[in-house]
Amino acid sequence: MFMRLKICITSIPLLFTLLCPAGWCLNAARQYWVGFISTVGSFPAVILMKIDSSGEIIQSPRIAFVRTHQLTSLALANAEGLTDLNVYFMDGHFNREKRTERLFVAKVPKATGKAISFRATNIHVTNYLHLQVTQKRTDNFIALSNFNFAMMQGRLYAYGTKSDGLPDNSSWLLTEHSLGSGLGGESCLNCAGSVSSDGRYAVFVDLEPGSGSLIYSQKLGVKGMPLGPANFIDNTHGRGGATNYEDVSGILHGEKRMIVYDSFPGGPGGSGPARIFLQAIDSATGEKMGHKIVLQTDVQEAEIEGLAIDPFGQFLIYAQNSGSCGLCFQPLDQRGNALGRPRALSLLQAIRPDILLDLN
Repeated sequence: MFMRLKICITSIPLLFTLLCPAGWCLNAARQYWVGFISTVGSFPAVILMKIDSSGEIIQSPRIAFVRTHQLTSLALANAEGLTDLNVYFMDGHFNREKRTERLFVAKVPKATGKAISFRATNIHVTNYLHLQVTQKRTDNFIALSNFNFAMMQGRLYAYGTKSDGLPDNSSWLLTEHSLGSGLGGESCLNCAGSVSSDGRYAVFVDLEPGSGSLIYSQKLGVKGMPLGPANFIDNTHGRGGATNYEDVSGILHGEKRMIVYDSFPGGPGGSGPARIFLQAIDSATGEKMGHKIVLQTDVQEAEIEGLAIDPFGQFLIYAQNSGSCGLCFQPLDQRGNALGRPRALSLLQAIRPDILLDLN
């Protein structure tokens, strides 16, 4: 009897995994840090808050730090020891209509949510587009995309990090695919890219003359190196529109991942409302699975100021600076469909939000 009972107890984790793929039954157990850029007085500020996977607020928004230069993006990571956060941000100025920015890392104790130190890195980026940091326990890297006016193309780069989160002087391309290289003199300032929290997939936007924005997926190896060519996923809109933000989840039940992106169509008759789409892809091949899902349809381009998907694919957050919420939380089902209407996490003006699974 004792042996049979022991077998049953030790089998519970396996049974739980089978019954609760991708951890769907652990909604209340997971907690997340959410960061976004806002304004305090006339100065840009980084705001931090804490939620659970159902969108319940555990820690209300608070000011982590204020800067005097323009802040255009941030990324969150668990610092070594897991008691602090590393907040990566670009801080810079405009010069001759070209933006030159430097990457900084702020150390923020989770207990207080207030920055206690700032470390400047040796990474300087001109015409920077997007910033992310992987959220693994080891071998993390920083992902940055920028546009080179001299070459008339964008690139998606990775920079390796040390255990303290600072760059280790290694860098590489996350995809051999150049962004906007076929434009024939046109700039592609919305040809940005994003990387999954586990560092195994990148997504990016390219722009082709007469075709609009094209979104691609790029499979990555354990160390973040590209594996094979990028896969075309979708034409996000027709000519004259824009896709400015995209993100990709971790691996989910059914060996899939979810890509989310915004799309603002344009054309001779004017512009329509901005939309947010979700597209499932095969994690093994990078090819799309099924049809894309429309998650949001009633926002305008100026109101979408960034988005991020939960690594477990259970929710999406996005910045919408008019309407019912400043920072919006949208629950998702296992197929990626919206569960009900989005609700407000914060009514503060928000841009470039990021989410981080709390490993503490």
